[in-house]
Amino acid sequence: MSTTTAVKVGGSILTADTDYTLTGNTLTIKKEYLATKVVGPVAVSIEFSAGIAATFIINVIDTPWIDPIISSVNFSSIFGSNPITAGKFTGWNSGSQYGLIELSFAQPQTFSKVKVTAYAQPDSTESYILYNESGQIIGRTTQMVIGESTFEIPVTNGTYSKLRVEVWVGEGRSWVNIVKVLLGE
Repeated sequence: MSTTTAVKVGGSILTADTDYTLTGNTLTIKKEYLATKVVGPVAVSIEFSAGIAATFIINVIDTPWIDPIISSVNFSSIFGSNPITAGKFTGWNSGSQYGLIELSFAQPQTFSKVKVTAYAQPDSTESYILYNESGQIIGRTTQMVIGESTFEIPVTNGTYSKLRVEVWVGEGRSWVNIVKVLLGE
């Protein structure tokens, strides 16, 4: 019986259990390894003890951002209306320099980063703290928001049923205004 002796991607030898796993006849190249590769086609070669190699091409793609379906929302606002239309987040303005919005997902979502598009007029330094459904902090950042700005916030990788975003303006006099929230792995 022939066994696997090496797995190569683009000519580089991968490390078992770090870069890939092999269970029975199933080879899984880990997303953490693939994230180090340039987007596009790459050759994968599996070498066997019988001296035979299997080579094939995979297409490395960028991980898409998820625009989750929202089942309900709680938010602070002096004015404003429901920021959810047909299950999608459509934007929210707190009406002040501080705000809190909690998005409840229709189905639990697995993610390790959140992409926020925010708007400030005038430009403002804003601090964001992200919480899970248990009230634990899963991510935080401070960003200079210039007009409409998009930025990523790394979070503790996990599966969550809610995302609470607390934001306040430090420097500047803009109201808190979140245009879009996307999830990524």
